[in-house]
Amino acid sequence: MNNNEEGSSEKKSFSIRLIGPAIIALIPVVAYLLGISFYQGYLSTFGVNSDIFPISTQYVYLNAYYAVTHILFKFLSNILSAFELLKQIDFPFVFIILLNILSLAAGFWWLKKKNTTRIEKSITIVCIVLLLYPFLLLLLLGTAIFWWSPSRIASLAGQKIAEEKIVKFTKNGCTPDQKTELVQIDNCSVIQDKDGNVLHEGLLIAINDKDIAMFKKDGIYTFPRQNDWLIRRKLH
Repeated sequence: MNNNEEGSSEKKSFSIRLIGPAIIALIPVVAYLLGISFYQGYLSTFGVNSDIFPISTQYVYLNAYYAVTHILFKFLSNILSAFELLKQIDFPFVFIILLNILSLAAGFWWLKKKNTTRIEKSITIVCIVLLLYPFLLLLLLGTAIFWWSPSRIASLAGQKIAEEKIVKFTKNGCTPDQKTELVQIDNCSVIQDKDGNVLHEGLLIAINDKDIAMFKKDGIYTFPRQNDWLIRRKLH
């Protein structure tokens, strides 16, 4: 093995060593983006500003877990839909795509010929660019969708979950939602003062050290949180 081959192999191995750490470093960033988008979509459905209720990094990644689950189901459903669309593709469309691919292959083959003149090469390059133009547009569009769609899908997942909760609460109110062997838990929360008096009852949207957002039968409320308040779920 000569020096050029050794240098080439070292460059390849160096590039491969960089890919793994780059992907590992990118995963937390993408997960954080998904978690934030999911949370913002959830609160926006209730009309609550997410800036008022910031969440911890741990809770962001928990939301990312729910978002990724929804995205995977969405991805699988899109694949199934794509198979259905393939059945509806017309033969002329497929023929045109194959003809373009063959024309590109012929153009690159013509450029590699040793006896090709500069004029012929120029004409061939122009033809190749014209043929590649639609594919380049699709590539740019696909890249834009790739970067935009995950956060958008995560936001829509949060909106969907919020909409389901709103419909269920509007229809049933504070009724038992989940059943265990020992108790039944209501699908809404109760806020009591230090004497046990019920101050608020509804669907808890968000909470922090200063404020509380709650969805009631007559609308959405955001109010200051008191230190002596007790927030709990009903048990039956």
